[in-house]
Amino acid sequence: MNVISKIAAFLYRDFLILKSYKLDIILQAAMALVIPLVAYFLTKISTIETSFSERFASNLFSLILIDYMFSIMGVFSLRVREAQLQGNFEILFLTKTSFEFILMVSSISTILRCWLRSLIYISAANIFFSTDIPINLIPSILMLSLICILPFLGIGLLSASFIIIFKKGNPINFLVGLVSIIFSNIFFQNEVLPLFFDKLYEFSPIFIGNEMLLTLTYSAFLDTSFFQNFLIILSYSVFLLFFGIITVKYAIKKSKENGTLNQY
Repeated sequence: MNVISKIAAFLYRDFLILKSYKLDIILQAAMALVIPLVAYFLTKISTIETSFSERFASNLFSLILIDYMFSIMGVFSLRVREAQLQGNFEILFLTKTSFEFILMVSSISTILRCWLRSLIYISAANIFFSTDIPINLIPSILMLSLICILPFLGIGLLSASFIIIFKKGNPINFLVGLVSIIFSNIFFQNEVLPLFFDKLYEFSPIFIGNEMLLTLTYSAFLDTSFFQNFLIILSYSVFLLFFGIITVKYAIKKSKENGTLNQY
């Protein structure tokens, strides 16, 4: 069975699981209409002196990236926990497919759902709130959003490692998510905070991603800062993915040594 066939099999499995939860599909569709409304109210109460359209797009992009972040960070630990509770976690290591590959492929359907929700977010914003996000840029916006959120794949692997060893009580996603929201520039604008906190925004993938998306959408050309931010995101991604994979391997090795691999 080649790689493409394996990926297709995982996607088909996830589709069947998703189809069986019709209420969840309805709730996600409803949430896709609520997010632009939240962005609208945040824009109305904002004290930042920019055009309404650009501030609205900034808030919407931040919410899209936050949606991506929590979805991608949570998918790995969720898959591990499901396998533990179903009693088939240990069976995954008897297949010819590496466990790391299984984990990474499990994120593809999550990414596709994020793209679909983002498409609805942006379309609803253009239709109901008269934003001027160009339709022809939507594919580029969706792809750039994914690139901006790649560092959180590594965080998700760290989270999965925690679940493999400790089984319950995973603080990693909560803490990273909380800090990322604080420094996302959506609820606490960096322009109104002390200089020290303002500098911390420069290290936030959500803030960096938001700046890149705004540049892509509203600037006539991609400036030097765009490519600098792009390199920062790639650096984060490479380091955290490498560290995450190493941590997963260590967690599996430790659980095998302790004989707790299939405990839950």
